[in-house]
Amino acid sequence: MSPLLTSQVAYILFILCLFLFYGSLVRRGFIAGRAIIGVGVIVGIVAATVSFFHIPIETRRQSPLLFLVLPPAMMALCAAVCVWLAYRAQTVLELATFSVGDTRVGVRYAPAARIEADALLLTTTTVGRMLSSVSAAVGIAAGSQVEKAVVAQAPLGIGKVVATGGGRLAVDQVFHAAVHEPQRPVTEAALRRGMENAAQQARKAGAETIAVPVGSVRGIPLPRAAEIVAEAVLKQRRAFLDITFVALDMRSAPVIREAVERAVNALTPAVR
Repeated sequence: MSPLLTSQVAYILFILCLFLFYGSLVRRGFIAGRAIIGVGVIVGIVAATVSFFHIPIETRRQSPLLFLVLPPAMMALCAAVCVWLAYRAQTVLELATFSVGDTRVGVRYAPAARIEADALLLTTTTVGRMLSSVSAAVGIAAGSQVEKAVVAQAPLGIGKVVATGGGRLAVDQVFHAAVHEPQRPVTEAALRRGMENAAQQARKAGAETIAVPVGSVRGIPLPRAAEIVAEAVLKQRRAFLDITFVALDMRSAPVIREAVERAVNALTPAVR
C-alpha cells in the first residue's frame, strides 16, 4: 500500500471513529442536553483541524486560500449537521396528556436515555434477551448489566415478570415481562397478560410513576400493539399518579398517541 493511500485510509478511519464515538456517547446518555452541542463543537473543531493538516505541506504552500479553506469548512458543516441531528434526537416532546381520575396519563417522545420514572415496564423474551427495537434501545441506554440481570433469571414463562435495577437510566426499577420465545411472534393474549403483570408488580413495589416504552412487536401491527399495551397498563391506573407511554421513534409517535387516546376513551365516563 502506497504512503498516500495509507494516509487517506488512516484519515477516513479517524474521522469515522471520531463521529461514531460521539454518536455512541449521545445515544448511551453519557452526554445530554446542551453538552451535546458543546462536545459536538469540540468534535467539529478536531475534525476540521485534522482535515486541514491532512493536506500535504507542499500542496498547502502552492494552493490558493479557497482550496485550503474548503475541506475544513465542509468538515465543519458535516459536524454541524451531525450535532443538530444528535441534539434533535435527544429532545423530549410531550405529545398528549389525559386525566383519568386522579392519574395523569401522558404520551411522550423521548430517547431511552431520557426516560424518567419510578419504574419502567418493558417486554422481553423467555430467555431474557433484549432483542426487540424497543428493549434493545433501552438496553443500550441502561447498560449491559440490566440484560445480564434478566438473563440470569431465565428461562421465563410467558407472562412472567422479573425486576432489575435501572442501570444508567433515571428509573429505580425495570420490570421485564416475557411475552414471546426468541424468533417467535407475539400473541395479543401474551402481550396483554405480560403488561398487566408488569404493571401489577410495579404497583406492589410501591412505584408512583411508571414509564412504558411502546413500539412494534413481532406478529402484531404497531397500532394494535400500542392499544393493547395501553389497555393493559391502564387497568392498574388507580395505583399510580403518573403513567407515561413513551415513543422512542418520532415516526411511530402519532400512532402511539392515537392508540393511547383510544384506550383512554374506551374507559367509561364513570370510571374516568
